[in-house]
Amino acid sequence: MSKKVPPLDALIKLLNDEDDIARAAMVQLLKHYAFELDNILLQLQECDNELLRKRSHQLQALINFKQRRRHLGKVIKRDESEFFLSDCLFELHLLWYEKDSPTEVAELYSELYRKFPVESEVNLVNIAAFFKEQQFVALPNSTANCDLFMLGAVLDSGYGANVFFCALAQALALDLPSCSKLQVLLYQHRFFLYESATNLICDVLNHWEVRQKDFKDYTIFDSSQLLRYIGAICFSNAVHDDAFRYVQILGEILSENNSLKNLPYPYCGMK
Repeated sequence: MSKKVPPLDALIKLLNDEDDIARAAMVQLLKHYAFELDNILLQLQECDNELLRKRSHQLQALINFKQRRRHLGKVIKRDESEFFLSDCLFELHLLWYEKDSPTEVAELYSELYRKFPVESEVNLVNIAAFFKEQQFVALPNSTANCDLFMLGAVLDSGYGANVFFCALAQALALDLPSCSKLQVLLYQHRFFLYESATNLICDVLNHWEVRQKDFKDYTIFDSSQLLRYIGAICFSNAVHDDAFRYVQILGEILSENNSLKNLPYPYCGMK
């Protein structure tokens, strides 16, 4: 016999109870009422009860986390065709560093956006010159440091992985008013920015050097493929570091059916 779902009002009242009871109530709210909580949480976040305010913020953070994970998974699996690449890089950062302030991470990207000269044409030459002027330094993708693939960490330190800077430059070009569509290509295990109209490439690893493309056998990566590639590297690092939580988060995003059952024990949950 299946258990009856507790009423919404009763679960909301339990948020003001002891920690264990409140946590159990949060689980039920997320499971059964996640799409009905927006207005309720807004009211609780402004109420006089300090404990209720705190727990409503915690619940909102959990809802936001699940929404980011769901959206990023849809983009990577090509279940969602219209999206902003910059939003996805932002979401990946907040999945990895869930305690970071979304406002602060967003402001770092907004600051980069505002710095691009409004009078400049959005093309490969100007994008490369802009990133070089910001003193961004690209490192090989094999570097085992996930900070090099996280939006806020990269913009804060100036150091990022080869593939991440290609994704970031493409995202910025798409977000700027003229919406220039720079491509990203992979050639001999190295990523380049590519402008098909001029046949120019930007060698991000070589100090943002721009030159004519003089090779033929390469692979174009679209935004979904870039995100999957970045996610796969971070997933591999999480497995190497035995970081179970991140293995679970990224594994569900990358897998076709949001399942970890194809992973070895203990990640699959069964021996």
